[in-house]
Amino acid sequence: MPTFSIKALKVARFASEETLCFKASVFLDGKRLGTASNEGHGGPNLYDFKVTGETQVAALAYAKEHVEWWEDSFEATSEVLDSVIGDLIDKVEEAKTIKRWTKTKVLFRLKGDPDDGSYRTLAHKGDRTAAVVWIKNKYGAKVTTVIGGV
Repeated sequence: MPTFSIKALKVARFASEETLCFKASVFLDGKRLGTASNEGHGGPNLYDFKVTGETQVAALAYAKEHVEWWEDSFEATSEVLDSVIGDLIDKVEEAKTIKRWTKTKVLFRLKGDPDDGSYRTLAHKGDRTAAVVWIKNKYGAKVTTVIGGV
């Protein structure tokens, strides 16, 4: 399975209108391909690297495996790459958000909670262990996920 990754992601939310304004370095199996960017005005991503047949096949394989809404029947190269890059940006941005949230809160989910990126929270005021103990004592076996605890 090919592995795409991005580094040096810069997002300019203030410049984002119809699409996310960003610039990132793109890697395939650890080898730098070049950069991907979007000006945020609704157009497709711009790629500063040569899209080869190998890149197209790898992007389609990645999209089918990792992009939840990907439809097998649609294989336009720019759409596939845009989906792959969008998926990677979403993951990086979610990790940044969770890191920010866990500075002051422990995040958790219970059985039956939606797995849509939302969490229940409990402020920890610096004592994460006590917060996790409180969550486990209150909800017991219903707890499925705890993030930001010790």
